[in-house]
Amino acid sequence: MPLVEAPPQIAAEEIEFTHGDPPVVPKTGLSACSEKKVKQLWQDSRNINGLGVLWSFTSLVLVGLVVLMNIGISGASEALPLEGLLGGAVLGALGFLHVYGAYVAFARPASGQTGVIVLSTISLASFPVGTAVGVIGLIASTRSKELFGIERFRSFEINKEWKQRKKDAKLKKKELKRARKEGRA
Repeated sequence: MPLVEAPPQIAAEEIEFTHGDPPVVPKTGLSACSEKKVKQLWQDSRNINGLGVLWSFTSLVLVGLVVLMNIGISGASEALPLEGLLGGAVLGALGFLHVYGAYVAFARPASGQTGVIVLSTISLASFPVGTAVGVIGLIASTRSKELFGIERFRSFEINKEWKQRKKDAKLKKKELKRARKEGRA
């Protein structure tokens, strides 16, 4: 006779989630989305990819400036050591944020939406170009939650669906034009 009784088997549907993440719900797919939603996802995905490229380039520039400041080029040798150290620390921190921003823009993990929002908010302070970048990032990241996380729509899926819809619309328009020409419509 066993000392401990084995727990009864419970079906997965009967389990109640009281804490932690809910079970993963499979996405419906882009084919179930309206054309307006697919176009919005396509535009936002391109904008976020563009932000990733921009943040990659900016991180290289910032890291380069930190290196130049440390070897004494670009007038940093005339500055006080404390000012150079603080300037290098600020530029290094911004460079790290831009590396992280590039990562989340390309990989799009679940926390990526928050990362894009934070970096876009910081970019708002850099008038005028940074303001435009920040506004584009905020709009794209807050409007399209489906672009981040495990069950996200991938860029290539969105591009494929958008191209197919454009192709179908073009064929439909061509068919309608041909039907009008023949007097059927």
